[in-house]
Amino acid sequence: MKFYCKKRIKIPNHQKQSMRIMKVLMTYLFIFALSINANTYSQQVISIDLDNASLQTIFKEIEQKSDYIFIFRDNLRQETLANTHVSISSSSIEEIMNLVLKNTKIKYRIFDKQIVLYKDTPERGPLEATAKAIDGILQSNITVTGRVSDQKGEPVIGATIRLQGSSTGTATDMDGNFRLSNVPGNGTLIISSIGYETLEYPVQGRNNLAIVLVEETTTLEDVVVVGYGSARRGDLTTAQTTVSAQAIEKTINTTIDQALQGRAAGVMVTTNSAQPGGGISVNIRGVSSLTGTTEPLYVIDGIQTQPPLSVYGNTSSLNPLAQLNPTDIESMEILQGPSATAIYGSRATNGVVLITTKRGKSGETRIQYDFQYSLQDRPKEIPVLDLKEYTLMNNELRRYLQSPIPEIQQDPSILGPGTNWQKEIFRIAPLTKHQISFSGGSERTTFYLSAEKFKQGGVVVGSGFDRTGVRLNLDNKAKDWLHLGLNFNVT
Repeated sequence: MKFYCKKRIKIPNHQKQSMRIMKVLMTYLFIFALSINANTYSQQVISIDLDNASLQTIFKEIEQKSDYIFIFRDNLRQETLANTHVSISSSSIEEIMNLVLKNTKIKYRIFDKQIVLYKDTPERGPLEATAKAIDGILQSNITVTGRVSDQKGEPVIGATIRLQGSSTGTATDMDGNFRLSNVPGNGTLIISSIGYETLEYPVQGRNNLAIVLVEETTTLEDVVVVGYGSARRGDLTTAQTTVSAQAIEKTINTTIDQALQGRAAGVMVTTNSAQPGGGISVNIRGVSSLTGTTEPLYVIDGIQTQPPLSVYGNTSSLNPLAQLNPTDIESMEILQGPSATAIYGSRATNGVVLITTKRGKSGETRIQYDFQYSLQDRPKEIPVLDLKEYTLMNNELRRYLQSPIPEIQQDPSILGPGTNWQKEIFRIAPLTKHQISFSGGSERTTFYLSAEKFKQGGVVVGSGFDRTGVRLNLDNKAKDWLHLGLNFNVT
């Protein structure tokens, strides 16, 4: 070994000798540490009964019945073809290996879950021979085969297997199997596939690999519903706005139309009636029809509904969407353009509001109770004339117009203040809401059950809005290919 600076310096022989000793010592310490770790796995007990079988067949049987794999160089391949008989039951891996290799020149050592085979020679001790065997295996190129599967054991088709730091690579076949040649024993494979997390897998001299990929999880903020499935928000090419459950819960909303107001860009929400729960008109990016409806299409858990035709100036108090409890909504997506009309046709010309209600999640049953109480103040009173003041003003106007004054108005002093209709009509109205929900389930069956009692008094005497509803969303995965669902809502 030589080091270079500005001038070439030759290292003295005694320093070279010291470096060799340190290198061998570090190798021995590494092997010693692995040997200690291997004691844990050597306690595994297996049984083998093979007659007239080669050593390679015996080694494959051990690999199938245990977590161990065998590593040896090509110069031992011929000797592993020799036939022998072995019959042993409920024995440790060390007992089996001692019996199988009893009449051969092959030695072995166990490192973690790997069994390294080597030939012990007179000029080298067992430990040095093992170190040389491992070093030779890790530095030589080997052919690696294996299978790539997911967490359920299903094959991953078309997964890419690439050698780190090079352009060498391959892909899995229809059964998830692959084969890659000229792979360094100490190399690392990069396994990637769409929908799965990329995995770095060290070869460590093994030529048969079983690789399991983990599905890639995406947070809710990164994925939005687009009518025909879901897509990453960064991949969208059409106008789309999302209103989440967290945003809806920040204010008290009687209907889902009110939950949209002021939260979605390009969405204009107009109140047709001051009555609580009354009709509301929603226009997405302007009015698109002169004679037909301008209301968007609502799709609630896949069920399409469209409010009746709203004429400009209409003060109808009807609102069919008031039956839906805003607290039960998980998210609302406002679509316009190709992503809307491609699925729902001409009915989606004015846009689509996709509403997804809450579903249960596997795990412990979660119980949530919400109570809301607020007071709605009456509008500010407008100062007006009372009865006596109005009569005086009316008499002056009649005199100016030379019109006769009615007998009842000739003496305003006998009149009182009259009735203040603003005080009689308007009032302070309470708003109360009780909401309780249960959600949970197992890995195959989940549920979401909620009940609501909502009562909003109107600030005008005689107006108000009451809603009592129950919702049940039930999902069951009967088979991997069969999903059953139930959406039940009574209001």
